[in-house]
Amino acid sequence: MIDSKPSFDIEWLTSQARNDATVNKIKEIALWREKMLATNSFNQENEPFILELGGLKLQFFPYSAVGALEVYQEVFRDNDHRLLPDFIGKEAVTVVDVGANQGLYALRAKLENPDCHVYCLEPNPIEHATLLTNIRLNSIHGIEVFNLAIGDSGKEIDFEYLPNAGAISGRSIRTVPRSWMREEFISHCRTNQRTLDEFCRYHNISHIDILKIDTEGMEIEVLSGGNKTLSISDRIVIERHSAELRHAVVQLLDAEGFDLVHEEDPLLSRYYADIYFRKRVA
Repeated sequence: MIDSKPSFDIEWLTSQARNDATVNKIKEIALWREKMLATNSFNQENEPFILELGGLKLQFFPYSAVGALEVYQEVFRDNDHRLLPDFIGKEAVTVVDVGANQGLYALRAKLENPDCHVYCLEPNPIEHATLLTNIRLNSIHGIEVFNLAIGDSGKEIDFEYLPNAGAISGRSIRTVPRSWMREEFISHCRTNQRTLDEFCRYHNISHIDILKIDTEGMEIEVLSGGNKTLSISDRIVIERHSAELRHAVVQLLDAEGFDLVHEEDPLLSRYYADIYFRKRVA
């Protein structure tokens, strides 16, 4: 697959740095990345460090810093999940972030609109812990965090994740082909899964301005457990992970009264891209 996005823009990343220590660490991470690509191996150090980027302090670990910094770039430079004006969330009251990762999308939402309330759902235990740390480091209020998977039923499930690439996790991360991914890279855990409808009912969520879903190939399962949630949602942005899943998502949401209003990669040249939906006006 062709990926049109540069994967590591060191010039832009260093421009975001707020001190020399952060600049130097970004340059070091770039060297780690070169070695990683050359050897298909990861830095094994696990001592966390803080980078000051933009207006935020963020925690990173050497073993996953390359991927985490690329996600920062996607959210803050490429505006992932936020390419349309009404998806930025300046007027949003409630945002639900399914697959919140380390919380970068949620943190940006709060920078854009400090008054919005964000519900973050992240089943990966490492990313969940980092998400909590990032909220604490920045003294952010109005973000609630839940160590939960979202799917088509409520139960305990087997869950897979890559400690070295925290954005990659799911019930079966082999759903998306990745030639570089070796079996020894994958960790396993048990985690609780709830449906969107169960989650919203339990937390008395009666309206969602923006529902963001990034679940590494489990999009249909997430939507299938959220019929009532879809009825109270205005806008949905979903990262799709294959052409087949894209078509299934569009078909399901069309039946639920949503129009496809923007597609990041309409030619399907990449295995992942965002698709945007608004509730259809009667």
